[in-house]
Amino acid sequence: FEIPYASKPSLSSNAIAYFDTKTEEVVFGRLQPELNIISRHTAPNLTDLSLTSYNGEFMLAWADDSNIFYLNPERAEPARLLETNSSVHNVDLMDFGNFELISFTGKLPGDIRQRTSYKIRYNGEWVSERTLVDGTNLTLWQADFAKGVDGFFAVFAGKEQMEDKNDIFYTFHRFAGDLTISSTVNGNHSIGDVVTIDYTIENIGDQTTSNYVVNLYNLNMERISSESFTNNIAPGTHQNKSLTATLDNSGGFILTVEAHPDLDLNNNKAIIRLIHPDVLVSNVFETRINDTLNLTASFENNGSVDATNVGFEFFNGITTLYTGTIDIPANSSINHTFAINVSEIMRNLTSGIMIDFENQILEENEENNILHFRALMPDLSVERGAITAINKGDTVSLRVIVKNKGIGDADANLTLLDQDLNPIKHIEFNISGFEEYSIFKVVKTTLPITEWNQVYFISVESKYGDANENDNLDAVNRDKLLMLPIVAFTHYPQVPTIGQNVSFDAGESSDADGNITQYIWNFGDGSNVVVTNISTIEHTFLSDGVYTISLAIVDDEGLTNLTTTNVTVICPYDRPELTSIAVIPDNVVLNVTDTQLFTAEAVPIGAYLGEVTWSVDNETVGTIDATGLFTAVAEGTVTVTATSVVDANITGIATVTVAEPIVEPEPVPTLIVFDTGEPSNPYPSIAGTFTGTIIPTKTITATKLYTYAITGTGGHTKHAIIYNATWAAEASWDGFVGDWRNITFNRTVVLIPGETYNITLITGSYPQIHHVKTLETESGWINSTSFVDVNRREHDGWIPAIRLH
Repeated sequence: FEIPYASKPSLSSNAIAYFDTKTEEVVFGRLQPELNIISRHTAPNLTDLSLTSYNGEFMLAWADDSNIFYLNPERAEPARLLETNSSVHNVDLMDFGNFELISFTGKLPGDIRQRTSYKIRYNGEWVSERTLVDGTNLTLWQADFAKGVDGFFAVFAGKEQMEDKNDIFYTFHRFAGDLTISSTVNGNHSIGDVVTIDYTIENIGDQTTSNYVVNLYNLNMERISSESFTNNIAPGTHQNKSLTATLDNSGGFILTVEAHPDLDLNNNKAIIRLIHPDVLVSNVFETRINDTLNLTASFENNGSVDATNVGFEFFNGITTLYTGTIDIPANSSINHTFAINVSEIMRNLTSGIMIDFENQILEENEENNILHFRALMPDLSVERGAITAINKGDTVSLRVIVKNKGIGDADANLTLLDQDLNPIKHIEFNISGFEEYSIFKVVKTTLPITEWNQVYFISVESKYGDANENDNLDAVNRDKLLMLPIVAFTHYPQVPTIGQNVSFDAGESSDADGNITQYIWNFGDGSNVVVTNISTIEHTFLSDGVYTISLAIVDDEGLTNLTTTNVTVICPYDRPELTSIAVIPDNVVLNVTDTQLFTAEAVPIGAYLGEVTWSVDNETVGTIDATGLFTAVAEGTVTVTATSVVDANITGIATVTVAEPIVEPEPVPTLIVFDTGEPSNPYPSIAGTFTGTIIPTKTITATKLYTYAITGTGGHTKHAIIYNATWAAEASWDGFVGDWRNITFNRTVVLIPGETYNITLITGSYPQIHHVKTLETESGWINSTSFVDVNRREHDGWIPAIRLH
């Protein structure tokens, strides 16, 4: 324990004084009467003096010329009580800084009963004066501290004259108890429940404490009950107690313990919160007005008790930009609007708002206390990309352009979906935003092409908001994957002569997902490449030879495809004369309604054929149109003829045989039955009533039910019913006549795979029994619900052996 230094009363040289500290009671920081010097002695005449302990009726104090007060005649350590110190300061009795007003009961040194006093602050400087309740001005003096014995404190004060610092004001003992309280709770945690509260009171002080009071409050500090105790609690011991109370809308309790004296009041309270609020921030609405961001945050309390004075902050990255507090009633939400000045740092960092950021309240769920969003909003859009191949089964490279036209950065998700809108690719990336211009990012991925004209959809979204989501979907990003255009062309005449105009026609070229915008012709004879936007062109060759003609086409997506063919150019006088026509194919067999396209070629090769007309000799067997497309009509044989329009005497023929299509006989359907089969061990067995379910795995059509009987018995089914929610079929036994093991249903039973059907069987004699609860067959499952025999005994896991057929 520590005690202050102080000045001693004036004594003559080599004198020792005996002070009587027995006095009247202390009134509010003032001792009446003061200490009196009973006698003084000349050192070392001290042998007849003695000291009574602090809890006696009086005490002795010794002082000598060294300005030291002792508690023993030998003046030996640690018996030093007080020591002179000239560095003292006056103090206001009511202005002690961090002091706390405390109360004491019981005896103190010299029977001083301390009613009210103050804790002493160590090493403080007290510099003011206070008028006491009795109208006098007293100044308290204190400076440094030193160790003392038996836990005494001494406080020194002057009287009306501030210069008088040498009188002891009063002394008291610092030893005392220190009670703490802690609690656990049993029972339900709902408002209105009677709750059992188990609590523990412990004395961590130096002295035994008795006469204490336990108070119970709700969380609004409204007292519910108070109970006084007179039992002793020794230092280092504890006592367990309990009480009951009804939980009100405050959601909890506060327990306090009060005792006098008590060294530390900070540990005399236990807070018991049984129902916690659950506060959350659910959304933030952002609008940018010049350089000010107006935010409205919605705060919710999903708990059943109020949340008061809850702090929240708006932050950007790790920088706090706004803080506030808010009260949120239970099961409600309120909006709070505030303005933030937009700064440059908010372009690149995620902003957010967080409630209860200092963890001020206990909550059911703290994961919903923070919401991230973009303070400066991005504006994402997606544009079509391109692929590099079109063949079915290829894995293609897809290029997607994502643009950010907003002023905020975006953590973006790009999702690729198939034509049924099932996601097949998911890509995450960051894209910056600038106020001055739009930036874009090319995202590449691969996709399998399972169909030639397969359609994919593209969706882009910002994780923390998008200023305009209208261009994130639909028209822009619901395009087909870009397909390469298909290139093809023909030329006429097939074998041109020198100087003859040759017509080239690329009309058969196409683009599955757009239009062809350019035709690029290279005739292979050294002439200039020709670029045109129409599909036909003419060219004249100036010398004979074989030329490689190439055509490249370009579609409106910028994709290109190329094909080539060889053209033979001859001299005019080298061209052979047309003698015949070859019809290809020249012999074909078709079924009725089949078609076949015929073509005509000049004989010999190189001769000029020109156009031909098509005809058949029997239109009851087949017909042909002007393009050479033949259609089989009926069984028979027909001749197809191609005739030159230049010379009708030059023809070519082909033979077509038309046959009726072979009709394959319809397969005889295999009858599917539901058959449990015979068990390996059918015993024990007895007649009874079986209930259960059938779940088929195949479609079963049945009109009868067959029962497997124990050998040598008349085991059979007397009555059967199979039903579901919409229909029922029944069958009854006619006795031991005819095929008595089979009974016939009153309607056809059709069991659909995967459906559940109820079945009830009333058996007679001794049917064979499967002793399982669930039985799998080739056509499905049969499950046992119960089997009650004729003696009313129930058997678990008995299934009669039957066949539905």
